[in-house]
Amino acid sequence: MKLVVPNVEEFYGAVTKRLPQASANRWREAARKLSGSAYFWCGRGVTLLMPGPLEAGLTAELSQRSGLGPDRLFWPEAPSPELSLWAAEKLTSLAGCGPDGRLTGISEIVAWGQTGQLHELAETSANWGGLAIRGVGQREVLWIVDLLGSKCGLRHLLAAPLARGEVLMPEGVFASNLAEAAGVTDEFLSRGKIAVVKADRGVGGSASAVFDSARPPRTGIGRHLAIAARSFPLLRRGPMVVEELVLIGPRTTRSASVQCFSDGQGEAKLLFMAEHMKKASCAFNPLESIGARLGAGALKDKTRRALKESAGVVGRKISSLGFYGVMGIDYALDGEGRPHLLEVNPRRTTLSGAAGAARSLGGESWEERLSVIYLDQDAVSGRWSELPDNLRRRLYPDGVDGRAVGGWLPIPVPTGKSGDVDWAGAVVLSAIPETSELIARELLSYAGNGRNLDGNPGRNG
Repeated sequence: MKLVVPNVEEFYGAVTKRLPQASANRWREAARKLSGSAYFWCGRGVTLLMPGPLEAGLTAELSQRSGLGPDRLFWPEAPSPELSLWAAEKLTSLAGCGPDGRLTGISEIVAWGQTGQLHELAETSANWGGLAIRGVGQREVLWIVDLLGSKCGLRHLLAAPLARGEVLMPEGVFASNLAEAAGVTDEFLSRGKIAVVKADRGVGGSASAVFDSARPPRTGIGRHLAIAARSFPLLRRGPMVVEELVLIGPRTTRSASVQCFSDGQGEAKLLFMAEHMKKASCAFNPLESIGARLGAGALKDKTRRALKESAGVVGRKISSLGFYGVMGIDYALDGEGRPHLLEVNPRRTTLSGAAGAARSLGGESWEERLSVIYLDQDAVSGRWSELPDNLRRRLYPDGVDGRAVGGWLPIPVPTGKSGDVDWAGAVVLSAIPETSELIARELLSYAGNGRNLDGNPGRNG
């Protein structure tokens, strides 16, 4: 049996502990919603854990219309920030016991990311059931996960391939405090650059500040950073890195990502690529993501080749250190379509659910057959009972049987406080890119985010 454990809040536990209470609560709420993508990670035939219950009507219709969904679904009666430890305590319920009293069934664990708690779950399961658990790797290499959470650590780890030109990264300078960061930023702006100041262990674009040489802050760089640090304590504590913002054109950014599977023995298999999207009105702001395009037409061939080459170097290097599991590699694209490495996330990403749904419906060659648009949790969400009929009719039909087929899948999320949303984010699929664009615009309009996406698939790569 395959056990799916979206241990998102658990994975970010070390980060939330360093945040003010209000910010930590926002992260926990985001983690709750992110866990919903696990519904589509592995297709059918799995046991799925969730941090809370899913809306029954939504999951029933998803199963009926698309055939996707787990065989069994479990969640804690009370909120548990450490889902793996809760699962370890409930193993007999999750997997069942055979006639001899030994745990049966669990042979593989699929998780958001590796944590000490996840290893405890795997070890407990192996001890009880007598089975070798696939999908987790070795506890001894958790240091790699910690190192990759540091922007300084990543640059140190990849020093050799960076020196050889096998991997490109934006120009960057380390700073130990805000005063040093302000000085480095001023030097970047004097050369007409756009600079991004990032906390060494900032996550998800948080704890960062952007400075444009064409529009310097009126209060001065140092004062602006000091104000930003009030909201982002990680900036106060240092270290940090000042990076050049890579542009594809005047005040316009474009980013992409690659997801790989590392075998821990020096090899990394490319799983899929994606081109990130932003609202058309936010083409400059690198943090205003609205989702991503995957599959057919998402990136031009030249950029796909460059991403594959760079991600191969990065993936093999990390794999050679013993890391086992899925990793997401993020890039900024320049005007020639060349990828500049931004970060490596030793975990699944929000796009894992989109790719999983596309693979289940379109087969192993889904990237060639399907145009997929993922809209993130901040772009579209709602209550299932309030979904308009025109959007309900576009729910994805059975399978992918022809070029006219197209529709969308809402991502179910554990219900939170009363009146909260029960789906957040969506996966749009069609064999025709224009159909995917049309449905995505309808969803954005429903959510109050307008109808415009930032251009046609693949235009910038």
